[in-house]
This record gives sequence, C-alpha cells and structure tokens, in this order.
Amino acid sequence: MNKKIKYSVIGLMISIVFFLIMGTPTALISTPLIKYSRMIPATFLDYFFLITTSVLLGTLISLKLYFNSKEKSEYKAAAGGIAGFIAFSCPICNVLLVSALGSATIMTFIEPLRPVLGIASIIILIYLIYRELTCKKCKKS
Repeated sequence: MNKKIKYSVIGLMISIVFFLIMGTPTALISTPLIKYSRMIPATFLDYFFLITTSVLLGTLISLKLYFNSKEKSEYKAAAGGIAGFIAFSCPICNVLLVSALGSATIMTFIEPLRPVLGIASIIILIYLIYRELTCKKCKKS
C-alpha cells in the first residue's frame, strides 16, 4: 500500500474515533445506550468545533506518523485538543469543570469564552500542522 494512502486512512480513522469518543459524552451524538441530554442546548458552533477539532487532530497525528517526527509538540497539541473539548462540551455537564470551579463561575467566565477557545484550538492545531508540513528535518520521505 502506498505510504501516503496508508497514513491518510490512519488520519481518517483517528478523526472518526475522536469524533465518536468526544461527541458521545458531550451529547452531540445521541446513542440509544446512553440516555443523556445537555443542560445547555447544542448550537451550530458546538458541532463545528467538534468536527474541526476531530479532523485537525487526526491530520496532525497522521502527519507526525508519516514523517516519523521527533519534534516535541505534544503539550501544544494537548492544549489545542483541550481547548477544543471545552469549546464544544456542555459547561454545566462537565463534571471536572463544575467540581473545580463551580457552576456560577463556569456560567460567568467559561461559557462566554467557549467560541474564543474553539477558535484558539483551531489556530493552535493548524499552526502545528503547518509546522509539521514545513519541517526541514522531517522531509526525509
């Protein structure tokens, strides 16, 4: 199998798995097994950030595998993924955020910043993809 096709399929599979793993507990994907509803209704931006974060993370991971990259950017990629998760998850339903900050703090400070966090996530992940594509040390293939 061609190396580019192989890693494109890997990237697509990573995107789909991330979409399913993150979309189900945030109730953006309804399942018959989990009867769960969001306390704050899902918007177009929630779906947009879920899809975009999934595709960009899948692309980034497949590029890192394709180029066999040794460059350390895991913390930046994690920051992009976490910011994306906060952007599309229900802030009141997120147990970690509620237990750490309280629901009043979340609704006052986090809820208005969700679109900004989503855009920041997209910018971080696109920057990391750009760096991976333009890496001079990585172009051995």
